Amino acid sequence: MKKILSIIIALLIVFTAGIAFAKGPPHKAKINKNENIKQEQPKTTKEMPAAQQNSQNKNKANKAKTNKGQTNKAIMEQVKPLVKCIRENKTEMNKLRAQIKNKHQLLQDKIDQLSQDKDSLTQEQIEKLQNSLETVKQTRQLIENTKGKIDDQCINLGQAKKKYNAENAEQSLNNIISIQKERIQALDKILEELDSILNI
Repeated sequence: MKKILSIIIALLIVFTAGIAFAKGPPHKAKINKNENIKQEQPKTTKEMPAAQQNSQNKNKANKAKTNKGQTNKAIMEQVKPLVKCIRENKTEMNKLRAQIKNKHQLLQDKIDQLSQDKDSLTQEQIEKLQNSLETVKQTRQLIENTKGKIDDQCINLGQAKKKYNAENAEQSLNNIISIQKERIQALDKILEELDSILNI
């Protein structure tokens, strides 16, 4: 029994040590007011005198510039709530990581205490430790499984921006939000399990 308890305690340290610092790489693709997104425009060419062609090209350029500005304004309004949500989720994840980091030191102190008081632990407390360990392992794996997914969506977002494709840009932003929610739920669960261990 003492050997099993020692293993549980050791694994708890291992499986909680890196969670507070588990941040994904920075995401280069961003939406801001200085970048253009619009629906891709068809291109046509005609043979015509050079002067007429230059004049028409100039008119098209002016019209395209005006359309870009108008389309950009509408699209930025369209995705503004999504960008705001992503920023809020990022703030929430940073807050949860900070809480986990703070609790990690408390957890180490608690584990030191449990190591010294092995003989006083009941079977129920040992089972509780085992359950918490298993939950932390599974939840940490969920976080690991989301790694790279936001990067993939940022690549898709960058492609959508280059093609001025508002629909695809919005879809990528929604996908990022879904991944962030998965991480937030996982971090919340880990915090819950850490509190459970600290209350033993």
